[in-house]
Amino acid sequence: MGQLSKQFCEAVVDKTCRDVLHPDQSCNAAWCTFFVEGVLGGIRHYLPAVVTPMLFRVRQWNDPDVWKNFLWQYARCILAGLPMTGGSFLAFCLFYKCMGRFPAAWFVLIPSLAGGLTAQYLPRHIVRAQGIGLFNMYIEFLIRRARSPLVAYLRASRTYATTIFAVLSAGIMAARQCLQLDRFWFACTYPDDNCDVRHIAPDGKTHHPPTNCRQHIITAMMRSVYIGLAISLVKNFLPRMPMLLTDPLVLGRLLLTRFDLGLFGFITCYKTIYEIVNCWLATRQSPWRPSPIVRSAIGGMFAGL
Repeated sequence: MGQLSKQFCEAVVDKTCRDVLHPDQSCNAAWCTFFVEGVLGGIRHYLPAVVTPMLFRVRQWNDPDVWKNFLWQYARCILAGLPMTGGSFLAFCLFYKCMGRFPAAWFVLIPSLAGGLTAQYLPRHIVRAQGIGLFNMYIEFLIRRARSPLVAYLRASRTYATTIFAVLSAGIMAARQCLQLDRFWFACTYPDDNCDVRHIAPDGKTHHPPTNCRQHIITAMMRSVYIGLAISLVKNFLPRMPMLLTDPLVLGRLLLTRFDLGLFGFITCYKTIYEIVNCWLATRQSPWRPSPIVRSAIGGMFAGL
């Protein structure tokens, strides 16, 4: 950070906010531009997070309250994101006019502070999704940053990479169950008696088929299908949103030809395998039935494989 600050100060020395932030525009015109860009950025950024829950309510789309809640949450996300986007650039200009310089820390502190102050006004599932996204980004950053020969060899070996991912998946799922973190890492957190009581064969009869478990697995798999479809389609749709008005037929063709089958299959299979292993272990007889944390770890390991 110190080296970055030094290079930043050298790059912006003797430059105004107009030179750095908004060339060819006055401050007032730039503030209007930043406001519009902040609204458009919020619309694009929060669209997947608010659309995905709607896919779980397909049968309730005829209810006006469902759409009112959807629009209200979408508006809350956009308004809460404005201080972090357009508001940050406004603060940069104002601070420069007052102090006459650009400290490098501002470009990290101000958006982070604005985002932290407005996060409490976002819907809870949005905040949780952002936290999971930051967690995944940090793990990826650590992996990509490592330069040792051992890490390079592990990245190049599919066997070792799969094994490491399975071990990490088992640890994450066990910790998620232990801490009762709901809907983290493609799976739900269950109470200790969820599978032991509700998904076990009725009256303790071992010859009875565990129909409840089967229904539960099918439901979980369909939810994963919806999530995978939403993520794969929205990921391709957002960069090409203007084509919806200019050339919708080409847009539809691109969405079909560039559909991410790998991501869709991973999300669907991971959740399904985890639920199958978890429910199968829960239907074992009491002496052989592992605890929920152990079940989550074993399910996460098999899903990772």
